[in-house]
Amino acid sequence: MEGSTKLDHQEEMFALVAQWGNSGLSQKAFATQHNLSVSKFGYWVRKYRSHQGPPSEGFISLQPVLACSMFEIHYPNGVVLKTPTGLTFSDLSSLIKLG
Repeated sequence: MEGSTKLDHQEEMFALVAQWGNSGLSQKAFATQHNLSVSKFGYWVRKYRSHQGPPSEGFISLQPVLACSMFEIHYPNGVVLKTPTGLTFSDLSSLIKLG
């Protein structure tokens, strides 16, 4: 019975992490909303990601912002990088590595 309780808790936390991923909120804001400590929620985010395997092609999304010739890079941790479309591949690569 003890094993199923741990699995139930893991499933509950993984569901919260998936919900956070679609929320657009920072980890801190989401954890606060759900009465979780930021460090504990960060632990579950890392654990969830390790269970998901290596990042796939959907690791980050690029979204053009047509009105101002910019695009956005949305990182899984909630960080959004807005940059002009005229960057070189080298510049863009450097920015992605910093994220």
